[in-house]
Amino acid sequence: MSLINLPVMGGMVPILDKKLLPADKGQLVRNALIGSGSLTPLRNTLDAGVTLPANTKTAYLYAKDPDKWFSWSTDVDVQPSPIADDDWGRAYWTGDGAPKMTVASIATQSGASRWPSASYLLGIPAPDTLPATTVQPDEDPDAMPVSVTYAVAYVSAYGEIGPPGGATALVSRPDGHGVNITGIPVPSGNHNLPFKRIYRSSGGAYLQVAQIPAAQTSYVDTVQDQALGSSLVSMDWDMPNENMVGLTLLPTGVFAGFFDNVLCFSEPYLPHAWPTNYRLTTKAKIVGLQTTASGLVVLTEERPYLCVGSVPSAMQLMEMDVKQPCLSKASHVDMGSYSLYASPDGLVAAGGSEPRVITAGIVSKNQWMALNPSSMRAFEYNGRYVAQHDGGGFIFNPATGDVTELDISHDGYHYDTARDALYLLQSGTLKQFDAGTPMMARFLSKCFDQPGHAPMVAAKVEAAGYPVTFRIFGDDSLVYELLVFDSDPFRLPTGKRYGQVDIEIESQFVVSRVQASVAMGAIV
Repeated sequence: MSLINLPVMGGMVPILDKKLLPADKGQLVRNALIGSGSLTPLRNTLDAGVTLPANTKTAYLYAKDPDKWFSWSTDVDVQPSPIADDDWGRAYWTGDGAPKMTVASIATQSGASRWPSASYLLGIPAPDTLPATTVQPDEDPDAMPVSVTYAVAYVSAYGEIGPPGGATALVSRPDGHGVNITGIPVPSGNHNLPFKRIYRSSGGAYLQVAQIPAAQTSYVDTVQDQALGSSLVSMDWDMPNENMVGLTLLPTGVFAGFFDNVLCFSEPYLPHAWPTNYRLTTKAKIVGLQTTASGLVVLTEERPYLCVGSVPSAMQLMEMDVKQPCLSKASHVDMGSYSLYASPDGLVAAGGSEPRVITAGIVSKNQWMALNPSSMRAFEYNGRYVAQHDGGGFIFNPATGDVTELDISHDGYHYDTARDALYLLQSGTLKQFDAGTPMMARFLSKCFDQPGHAPMVAAKVEAAGYPVTFRIFGDDSLVYELLVFDSDPFRLPTGKRYGQVDIEIESQFVVSRVQASVAMGAIV
């Protein structure tokens, strides 16, 4: 080849032999953002000035206070309140024992080794006993008695009501006549339940009689029917299953989670209420959830599912036609209209269209399994899938199919939408991704055949800044290395001929074109 011209530098196609690569692809591309045509170095991480415990695996920037970071030593899924500008600053999470929640008044207490410094169990339990009811003596012989029954439900400090504990025995009372209610149960456990409500039914809906302090155990009902309050809406608002994980927030204000092969949903904008009749099941154990523009992608140990619906009572769970299990929950990333996850055969795109192994034809199955996909954890960055695995990392651009290697490692990440900043967790230190000084990007071209073994005599590197390291290889051996300081053509040492030539550059600056030729006059 008389002229090697690289006006476009793309990513790697590991499945292809180095001689069969397209001219714009590389044998090795590292620490670069590919997609614009130029070789654009990724920037180093920038210290965010936040230090968390060294064993931290999950970090979360608390929305109520932008300078407070929550952290856990386990894989935790955290969600903010579905209510905008929530007065109590509620946050919810799973993965740290039973599902939990916290509020601003207890979350960031001084002196705590971690935030949140305190929490409550998510959900409101039903009373575990029934009160007793007795009708007071009636002195009006003409009064018309009506059979009534009572129910009690606990109420949180945030106005959330739980399910009732059951109905009392029927008693007959004239309207407005006193009924002694005794033995009213008192809430227990790690819940913030300062109130309870008493409801009454005469055969129809339960209507509110009164709200009383949680510690009060007796009440005399003399409320007339016309003075009763709102109806009891929480008949089936159960606590979430204590083993539920994968907490996810849908655009409709509905929370989702799972345990075993059971997919669970909350009432819209009511994360404490998880009716069991909203549950759906998959054939295999669920691994992870991801909300996309197409719906909720549900990954299992066998096949992915897509769950769609506007209300939790009418969710439809559709099994996708691809047998690709998810090998790593942490590899599952929302890419917009679809999600990507690590399967045994490569990265699978699920959700927006027909599911498929999107890396097929780019990485072979053997090459993929050598990366140990079960160890992968990933995040989305500017439309790219950025993953770490045991022994390394990579960036995959779904739009172009480009793959590049990556030297940065992390234990977890958090994206702050308000600041448009992606933070990586590295041994307890938070660092902003792609925010520091440029990394040293590297591009090793395909292997070019040299008919007649004509020697390369000149080269040129066009870049946004210098120096740039230029290397030329002949028959797999380094022939020449030069630190280039400008865009002028330069001569290469002559006298040796090679049947195959590779070009390599290393740069902290954007490189837009590289040329090498058998004649100085061919360089433009």
